[in-house]
Amino acid sequence: MDETMMTLQIDTPATSLRTRLETALDQARRTGAPVLVSASEPLPWRDPLAFFAGSSPAAHDRVYWEAPNGELILVGIGAARTLTGAGAARFTTIAAAWRDLLAHAHRQAPPADLAGLPGVGPTLLGGFAFDPERPGTAAWTGYPDGLMILPRFLLTCAAGRTVLTACVVVEAGMDVAVEAARLEQERACLLATPDRVDAAPAARPALDVADILPAGDWQAAVAGVVADIQAGALEKVVLAREVAVTAETALDPVVTLRRLRAGYPDCYVFAVARGPRCFLGATPERLVRLADGTVHATCLAGTTRRGADAATDAQLGADLLASAKNQEEHAVVRRMLAEALGAVCSDVAVPAAPALLRLRNVQHLYTPIRGRLRNGTSLLELVARLHPTPAVGGFPRPAALARIRACEGMDRGWYAGPVGWLDARGDGEFAVALRSALVDGPTARAFAGCGIMGDSRPDDEYAETQVKLQAVLSALGETG
Repeated sequence: MDETMMTLQIDTPATSLRTRLETALDQARRTGAPVLVSASEPLPWRDPLAFFAGSSPAAHDRVYWEAPNGELILVGIGAARTLTGAGAARFTTIAAAWRDLLAHAHRQAPPADLAGLPGVGPTLLGGFAFDPERPGTAAWTGYPDGLMILPRFLLTCAAGRTVLTACVVVEAGMDVAVEAARLEQERACLLATPDRVDAAPAARPALDVADILPAGDWQAAVAGVVADIQAGALEKVVLAREVAVTAETALDPVVTLRRLRAGYPDCYVFAVARGPRCFLGATPERLVRLADGTVHATCLAGTTRRGADAATDAQLGADLLASAKNQEEHAVVRRMLAEALGAVCSDVAVPAAPALLRLRNVQHLYTPIRGRLRNGTSLLELVARLHPTPAVGGFPRPAALARIRACEGMDRGWYAGPVGWLDARGDGEFAVALRSALVDGPTARAFAGCGIMGDSRPDDEYAETQVKLQAVLSALGETG
C-alpha cells in the first residue's frame, strides 16, 4: 500500500496542486480505492462563527463544534466524504470506513508548531441518533442513524491558533484539473467572507410554543413509569418532551448559536446543518473524550433550578446535594459509566461524591471520571459502549429503551445522541446532544428530558423540563 505523505499547499499555483492530485489519481487507478488528500495551513485569526455563517449557500453540509470556554472550535464546510451507518452497527460501520479511508491517504505533515493541536488535518464531525430502533419521522430526514462528515474545508481554532484544512477524496475517474481549480475558487470565496459576525443584537422573533404531547398525557406517562419502577420492573427511565416552535420569520441558526455561545460558555455548543435544516444546541454533558490514550467521561444527573439571588441559589444547590432522589439517580449513572470504562481502561478514577455544576439556568450533580485506555479500543467503540448512558436513557438499558419507545410519544432523532469529532490520530470528543432544537425555516422542534425514579412526581418532572427547555427557546427568540 502506498503510504506516501504529500505536501499539498492550498496556496500554491494550480499547476502544483494539480500535480499532487494527479499523483493521488494514479494511486486510485492502481488500487481501485479512493485516495484522501489533505493539507493544513495557518491563518490569521477569524471568528469561527463568521466562517460558519459566510460559507457558500451551496454547501449542503455545515458543522459547528465548540468545547466549553472555547478551548477548541471546529467548523466544517462542505463534505469531501460522508460516512453513514445504520442500526446497532452504526458506530463500527463508520469506524471501519474511516480506517479504510485513512489507509489510502496522502496527508500533509503539519508545521511543527501545529503538530500537537487537536482537530488539525483530516477530521470527522457529526453525530448519531439516540435510538436506531425508534419509529422514525420525516422531520429528521437527512439525519440518519449515524453520520460523520469529512469536511471539504475545516477551520480549527485552538491554543490561540487558527488552521484551515482542505480535503479531497480522489476517485479513479476524477478530472483533477477541474477539481484543483474548484478547490482554489472555493477556498478564495470562503476566505473573502467577513472575519467576524455582526455583534449588534438581533431582534428576537416572537415564538409560539406548543406541546407535541399534551402536558396531561406526558405526566400520565411519567406516573406509569413511576409505578413500573416501584414494582421493580426498572430502576430508572429518562422521558423527554418535544415542543413545536413557530416564528413569524425564518429562525437564524447563526444568531441562535451566537446567543448560546454567550449565554452558556461552560457548555458544548454545536450545530449540524444539512440543507435547510439545522440541529443545534448547548449541552453541558460530555459523553467521552479520548486524548493521547486518556479517557474522560462525565456523569451528569440530578437537576434543580438556579436561584434569583446568591442565598437562594446556594440553598437550592445544598438541597440538590442532600436529595436522596437525585443522589440515587446520579449513582445509577456513575456506576454504569465506571463499570463500562473499567472493562477497557486501567486506573479508573471516580470521585467518591458528586459536586455541583452550575449553569445559567440550572445546576446539576456532576462527577468527572477518568481512565487510561489499555487495549486499543477506538473512540467510536467507546461511544458505542457508553451510549446511551442512564442519564439520557435509563437503567437497565434494554428495558428502559423499550419503555421510552412505548410511552414517550415522539421521535427523538438526534436529540440525546452523541455529537462530536474524531481526527486521524484517533483522538476526539463526543457530547450528549441535550438542550437542543431542530430548526427548519420559521419552525423548530425543541427537546428536553428528565430522569424518572421511584419517588418522582409528574408535575415536578414537567416543571424541570420547562426549565431545561428555556436554554434553547430563549436562544431561538422570545417566548413570553
